[in-house]
Amino acid sequence: MGIPPLALVDGAAAGKVTSGGGSYLWGAFGSGFGVAFGIWSAYGVSGGHVNPAISIGLAVTGKFPWRRFPLYVLAQLAGAFTASVVCFLIYFDGINYIDGGDRQVFDHANATCVIFTTFPAEYITLTTGFFEQVVNTGLMLGLVHTIGDQRNAGPVPSLAPLFYGLIVFSVILSYGINTGAPLNPARDLTGRIMCAIAGYGSEVWAPYGVQWWWIPTFGPLVGGAVGSLIYLLLIEIHHPPDNPGEDCLKSSAAELKEITDAENNVL
Repeated sequence: MGIPPLALVDGAAAGKVTSGGGSYLWGAFGSGFGVAFGIWSAYGVSGGHVNPAISIGLAVTGKFPWRRFPLYVLAQLAGAFTASVVCFLIYFDGINYIDGGDRQVFDHANATCVIFTTFPAEYITLTTGFFEQVVNTGLMLGLVHTIGDQRNAGPVPSLAPLFYGLIVFSVILSYGINTGAPLNPARDLTGRIMCAIAGYGSEVWAPYGVQWWWIPTFGPLVGGAVGSLIYLLLIEIHHPPDNPGEDCLKSSAAELKEITDAENNVL
């Protein structure tokens, strides 16, 4: 379920790093369209869930059953890990060419671990990092609900994945500098695990000596729930009835029946 989009996302990052000439726009573009095509590939079967933050956001608003959440997360983790391994194998020669087998995590001219997971800028604190993950993912989920809400002028369902991809593209482009805009805990955590197995060392968990790994793992889950609930409370529950005229007729009929019943009781 998670392999097709995340393989493209990792591939876009790998192409950017190994070519030495890819722009920030390149990575955001590849990530957005990787997510869009991945959602399309499984949209009619599983809903195209490729991100635990999406699944938890739908679950807290009653649009996805909680009993399926653990199974979906396991599938997302398995798919993301497979995608990172596939990308590592495909770009293995390119990675070796860059670092000569001396695996560099980040903040280095030959760093390649950034292909598979995210790291904060040196000036980012844990507090700012967590807050950013909540805001970024909350914004993403709010927009996802906007696109999926057919009572809020959403697109036809068959085009929704394209707009979901554009949401990811926009969030990364706007807020990706500080921490790389993880957004997806499955990709970030399993990419970190794969890097640890591949010999990148313990720094994949604690850049700058700070235990960072839990920020992009749990922050997006909180943000997904918060963003979804905000949309539900501020937008979704305030939609007018689907057919106001019909509701008015029903109300009038009920009032007329009450008046008739009262008159009959009097008589």
